[in-house]
Amino acid sequence: MNINTQSPYLRCVCTERLPRKIATLSADIASQLHSQDHNGTLAIDAPDKDIITALVFGAWMAGWRMIMLPPLTDPMEVGYWTSQTKIDVLFLPKEKASLAHGFPSDTGIQLRLDAGIDALRDWLTGEVNGQVAPYQWQSDECALVLPTSGTTGRPKGICHSLTNVMRSGERFIATFGISALDRLLITAPLHTMSGFRCSTLVPHLSQCSAEQHDITGKILGLLPLVGEQKPTIVVLGPSLVTQLSLLAERLRDELASIRLFLSTGAPLARGGLDRLGSTLGVPVLDYYGLTETGGIVVAQPPDRDWRGDDSVGVPCPGVDARLVSEVRTGRGGLRIRCDGLYLGYLGDPMVTREYYDTSDLVEIHGDGRIAWIERIDKQVKGLSGEWLDTDFLRHWLQRQQRVSHVDIEAHYDQHRRAQIDAKIRGVPAEAWNEWKQTIYKQIRSELSSDYHNTRLHRLNGQASS
Repeated sequence: MNINTQSPYLRCVCTERLPRKIATLSADIASQLHSQDHNGTLAIDAPDKDIITALVFGAWMAGWRMIMLPPLTDPMEVGYWTSQTKIDVLFLPKEKASLAHGFPSDTGIQLRLDAGIDALRDWLTGEVNGQVAPYQWQSDECALVLPTSGTTGRPKGICHSLTNVMRSGERFIATFGISALDRLLITAPLHTMSGFRCSTLVPHLSQCSAEQHDITGKILGLLPLVGEQKPTIVVLGPSLVTQLSLLAERLRDELASIRLFLSTGAPLARGGLDRLGSTLGVPVLDYYGLTETGGIVVAQPPDRDWRGDDSVGVPCPGVDARLVSEVRTGRGGLRIRCDGLYLGYLGDPMVTREYYDTSDLVEIHGDGRIAWIERIDKQVKGLSGEWLDTDFLRHWLQRQQRVSHVDIEAHYDQHRRAQIDAKIRGVPAEAWNEWKQTIYKQIRSELSSDYHNTRLHRLNGQASS
């Protein structure tokens, strides 16, 4: 059933809450897109928050779908996205022009390079009329596509309606009491639900200010930003929580402006989370949610002390969390039932959903707190927050010289850090130590940091680590 759920926020945000420069640009973009003879798809790989904000709200006003691409590095990645859906306009940074070789010749894509303000204004040629009436989005129409590696490590596009996206922003604001007085510093990438919601939606729904910087989990990238921007709230991942907790005592003055640290995936850094909160006397709160659930459905609200707690919090208002396939009393798979669930994956039919089974094994305590235990399918998250692709690592190792067979086991160690054990057959005992050191160097130079904690074991009747 196609129910009209046009968001009351769309015109309000575009005309009253966006900065004037961005609002004007957004209106011009809406007019440009509205002049097309169809509602299309606009995809963007660009690091600029203001450009993304203008494009997003302009596209939504005109009834165009937005795809937030991950940072593209290979023409095959572009080819994947163009194979999943028809992209009408693609914005890429100028230095990535060569990636256009990934387009099939008959795509008809309008390629815009150097996705900056000047490039946008060059695109907006001819007469534009900023009085475009907001498109009447439906509850089963995809307005936003966010990429995720999912549990396979391979790209997928997760589709959300406009209502879902706005609800995610509202839920985040209400859960953590964000107001116009707050200054947010966001370290999540813009193409993730956390990065997109906090940098593009939350500032304009709450009137807070926000700065987004993808600092790839390195504390040396965070500290200068905190010193310059004096944020009241920092949204960060478990790797930064752990690093910051080790330096918190020495940085007490530099961090004095902060009233909240918000971290998704914080159980992966539980010790650091408690240490950071205790040292600074500032709440370090966890929240839980998959891209499919809108990014936040369970959280630790700031009205109580969560230090020492083993849970990721309690269900947000309006969220029903229950167990399926219960393995024992209080423990089983987590099912989320709420408004705001995804419509489907890119290329699949779009449907409104009543519930989503997360494939996470949890324990629900009597007071409603939810403790995350592990993935039911035994998938493990690295400190970046991405699922480790053990199939990818197995194939990568199997391509190395002398390897005849590889078995991979991924698990969490006693500190809740991802640990990978790779059991190798085929390498002679006399060559093992040299081979192992070479492969460790290759892992650190060729693979993401999530795989740097891999341990290699020789299996030819012997084992070594």
